[in-house]
Amino acid sequence: MIAYILQNHLADIFGFLVTLALYMYCMLDGCDLGVGMLLVRYKSRAKRDSIIGSIAPFWDANETWLVLWVGLITIAFPQAHGEILGKLYIHVFMLLFLLILRGVSFELRLKTSYYSLWSNIFMISSFGMSFTMGHMIFYYISGFSNGITQFVSCCAGGMAFIMGFSALGEMWISLTQKIRVSSEYPRKIENDVSGLLYGFALFSMLAYAILFHEDEVMFGRLLKLGYYSAIPIMLNFICGFLAVYMQRLLYRWSNFLFLVSMFCFFAAFFIFSAMVVYPYISPYSILLVDGAAHEKSLIAILISALIFVPLLLIYTMVVHIAFRGKLHNIDY
Repeated sequence: MIAYILQNHLADIFGFLVTLALYMYCMLDGCDLGVGMLLVRYKSRAKRDSIIGSIAPFWDANETWLVLWVGLITIAFPQAHGEILGKLYIHVFMLLFLLILRGVSFELRLKTSYYSLWSNIFMISSFGMSFTMGHMIFYYISGFSNGITQFVSCCAGGMAFIMGFSALGEMWISLTQKIRVSSEYPRKIENDVSGLLYGFALFSMLAYAILFHEDEVMFGRLLKLGYYSAIPIMLNFICGFLAVYMQRLLYRWSNFLFLVSMFCFFAAFFIFSAMVVYPYISPYSILLVDGAAHEKSLIAILISALIFVPLLLIYTMVVHIAFRGKLHNIDY
């Protein structure tokens, strides 16, 4: 069985690992970006320090998933990564620039006399990264099309990620600082997260609707999926119901259940997107099997990935559990 899988589905396994790395980056660093964007609500230094303090030990480590994503594409799909990163040149440049800007502003906000300036730069760069990530993912899904309708669709995708990451940031603040819906701010957090999740769902659906309506290739792929496309859509509705309408019940039971429902809500989007693009690594020109490296190279990389990825998952969970509810202010 294992020999059959390695012989016939090795490229698919690495396609899954690439998608997993991107999903984990969006979820984990999405919380950090959401916290950065939520600074727009707070003007006092004490409150800003409190919510930024909740991401201080994690945000550098969360970006390890971005390094893993780029590394897997580069090593496992050498024939495709040049085309993909070449088409995404502007997006990658913007992400790297904003990533550096976030790091610099995070440090200098406490080490210079221009606290407000650097705090605002941290907030603006968080908005910029969120929009760029959404725009990049939908540009990739569209097959790197450059028409007006595709551009509008990608912009709607960027707005969807701003909404989605803001919801993650709201959730992160409530969980790490132990703000329980059933006791403190009972309606505020519930309404905020609900509205942001609705925004993510509506903007992502709008982006896809534009693509499917205007692009015959995309519409044909949707028809080819048939009933299978209903699976992630149903998962989206179920997890959205849990995350929005059952928030109070979930908080009374366990913060972990609420966290899982949010992760599954976003997983539905990634599952549907992967189903649309599959079996291509560079849509819609290079197949996974055509763009993959040599079989022996992939097996060697897979052995390393099967060691590194579980360790990274375990490390992420342990660190988040250890610091949960213990971070309010940073002083260094």
